[in-house]
Amino acid sequence: MSRQLSLVNKRALEKQGVVLLGEEVEILKPLLYCGQRGRLLQREEMCHGDFSDRWLVLVDTEQESLILSLAAIEFRVCRET
Repeated sequence: MSRQLSLVNKRALEKQGVVLLGEEVEILKPLLYCGQRGRLLQREEMCHGDFSDRWLVLVDTEQESLILSLAAIEFRVCRET
């Protein structure tokens, strides 16, 4: 998305369960990174141009920066309620 979503539109999408790029997530699996937070970068793209059902998540810690490929059940979106 090239333009910023208005707060109203963002809230409407969140209610529909839509995940937005750049959102903060809490990692549930793998156990090595469980409880850490990261940012959604994009859907994982396969070599032939289609997207897989996995997400690329950037994890930035004091020791390392890495990108994890996670299934949707392996992270939880952190949203203010």
